[in-house]
Amino acid sequence: LAEGTFTLENSDVGAGHLEVAIGYHELPSGSQVSLYAYTQPAEGAAFVQPTELARLVTLGGSGTLRGEAALQTACMPVALRYDLYVNGLPVASFDAPGVEATC
Repeated sequence: LAEGTFTLENSDVGAGHLEVAIGYHELPSGSQVSLYAYTQPAEGAAFVQPTELARLVTLGGSGTLRGEAALQTACMPVALRYDLYVNGLPVASFDAPGVEATC
């Protein structure tokens, strides 16, 4: 995708919640944007994608895509990854720290 750029503005994980803010710039009007958040429950573990951490939205122009979700898990994530798609095509991936291992 040659049009549109994205930046990770904020990623905050805490007891029972996850918040994320992704900046988007010069995105064509009517773009179908999908954001998937993946969590890593322990160092070296595989990333998993809880269904409740997916967002689908139609955007255009410039602004910030914000998401907040309840995070009910036995092990708090030590790392996060956010994958972004526009009109079904992968356009960006961001890594973010989680919290200290709880498992």
